[in-house]
Amino acid sequence: MVLALCIGDLHVPFRAADVPAEFRKLLVPGKIQHVLCTGDLCSKEALDFLRSLCGDVHVVRGQYELFGDFPSTKALHIGGFKVGLMHGHHVAPWGDRIALAALQRKMDCDVLVSGHTHEFGAYKVDGRLLLNPGSATGAFVSGGKQTEPTFCLVDFQELKCVVFVYKLVNGEVKTEKMEFTKLRSSVSCEDTAGAGEKQPEAEAAAESPLAQPAPPQESFLSLAEQTASQLQFSEPTLEAAPEPEPTPEAAPEP
Repeated sequence: MVLALCIGDLHVPFRAADVPAEFRKLLVPGKIQHVLCTGDLCSKEALDFLRSLCGDVHVVRGQYELFGDFPSTKALHIGGFKVGLMHGHHVAPWGDRIALAALQRKMDCDVLVSGHTHEFGAYKVDGRLLLNPGSATGAFVSGGKQTEPTFCLVDFQELKCVVFVYKLVNGEVKTEKMEFTKLRSSVSCEDTAGAGEKQPEAEAAAESPLAQPAPPQESFLSLAEQTASQLQFSEPTLEAAPEPEPTPEAAPEP
């Protein structure tokens, strides 16, 4: 298992105070081999946090970087995949799949990780994967719209990558799992907002890399320790109330 954390658009401290505590409890050193950041960290403290997770951290320049000399794009090989990394603020319209796919072809990569929209998305275009991890802090976008905090962990294998999406919804961490299979130097998946073969929430959480037992010296918080309500996307089904017992009729007056 080769795990890459895909994260970005933190905007700390200007649009968000910090990475949510619920995420920080999960993101601790020990299991992540690569960090791919789509930019707009906006503070050295945010970068230091990512560097505390593992030694291989890749960051591209966002729209509002105030420090660092980050490249605008980057490409690297993880597992059997060539992965491209960029922020996306130069793409018009923002997040446009056709425009991103054109850049992906130019970079000749199997997976393109981009950000800027602050919303999670995974799409198949021309047989390749476009992945946007969203904003890990839920930083608002231009216009003031608040977004849902999200990040992704990707297990890059030789011919398949498994994407775990972590969302903070009403103070609870939700998990989705999607699989993408590389076929003839391409990636096969469904072209939807949550692309790929989705698993039920409880199964995805149980299989999450952050839910696996860590070595004794590590301080991982297992998702299995979360309450059952934290591992469910759907609203609980309410059982029908039992039918009231018939009231016996009063005996006739003598």
